[in-house]
Amino acid sequence: MNLDLRDLNKIDFNNLGNAPTIAKAFLITIACLLVVGAVLYFFTSNQWVELEAAEQQEQVKRKEFDEKQSKAANLGAYRQQMQQMQEAFKDLLRQLPKSTEVPGLIDEISYAASGSGLFSGKLQKEADVRREFYIETPIAISVTGGFHQIGEFVSKVSALPRIVTIHDFTLKSTGKAGEIENSDSLTLDIVAKTYRYEAEEAK
Repeated sequence: MNLDLRDLNKIDFNNLGNAPTIAKAFLITIACLLVVGAVLYFFTSNQWVELEAAEQQEQVKRKEFDEKQSKAANLGAYRQQMQQMQEAFKDLLRQLPKSTEVPGLIDEISYAASGSGLFSGKLQKEADVRREFYIETPIAISVTGGFHQIGEFVSKVSALPRIVTIHDFTLKSTGKAGEIENSDSLTLDIVAKTYRYEAEEAK
């Protein structure tokens, strides 16, 4: 039995019992499909959301896996770099004086001043300043001499085997000449700072 579209036009929806059999079968089929579709949507909509979330999570896990795989592949290089950093850190620690070595460092600065032909007016250790990971030891310095002698002194201090940084640099003429470069008598006031590693101090 074939469905004739004209039969659909003859359907009286207020009296479906008298509708042609083929038309009723067609309507029933459509109704069943709608019901089945609604049921499937109701029961699977949450699953589709969960599936999308699972797919996104999979992408995140894949990215994490790729990153970890890359790190694992370069683990040997990382270990070598870590060893090099540890050796460099040890070298830096060896350049930091211990508390018992600070007087010797002050003597070295004094020798640098006298060796440069300067008159040392002040060379005094000031109070330690405790930082988060290290201890800072300021040394107040005042020397007098010629321009080139002072330059030589600063160069010698910078070349000391211990780490020393120079701060609060003040240079003034104490002679009669107007320009500092041409003055025969200059006074240099600086604060030289050296550092001690706090963990080493505890040993």
